[in-house]
Amino acid sequence: MLGPERHRRILEHLRQHGSATVQALCRMLGVSRMTVQRDLAALARRGVLVRVRGGAVRADVPPAGAPDRCEICGVPVRVRDAFVVVDDSGRRHMACCPHCGVLLARMVAPATALAADFLTGRVLEARSATYVVDSEVHTCCSPSVLAFAGADEASRFQGAFGGKLVRWAGLSRELTHPRALPGPSRNVS
Repeated sequence: MLGPERHRRILEHLRQHGSATVQALCRMLGVSRMTVQRDLAALARRGVLVRVRGGAVRADVPPAGAPDRCEICGVPVRVRDAFVVVDDSGRRHMACCPHCGVLLARMVAPATALAADFLTGRVLEARSATYVVDSEVHTCCSPSVLAFAGADEASRFQGAFGGKLVRWAGLSRELTHPRALPGPSRNVS
């Protein structure tokens, strides 16, 4: 089977199931782990999936058919702020923002966590993001937590709107519980 056909089948599987393990894709396609890894890398570069430990998940956040409310605070989930926690069984848990996403990750013990970059909406592995906590821009919960793919973008945003730069490892210490509050000076919709 040629690469384009494998890619089509991988994407179709992800559309139907939301996630796939490398092992399952090897069986489905009848190819080696190395071939699947190369295919996943190529598809991730195109932005059509996100690689996670042991496999891949769909790149759409929130995924089609996902709950429309945050599992922590009940606020509607919007694409720009969405946070997805994927547990070990592949089930996706939705949060309205990185604030609730961190709290949800504590409860679910995720295999992976995905955040939407605040500026571009691009899906990224949450552990690789840089976060701005408690800036002047509030999207839903307080303190606000916004995810950025790059530290440079987060730093420039912080320079304009304040807040504290935090990596994933320190984010949990910054948060206690969600409170749905309107932003004090700038409300982003």
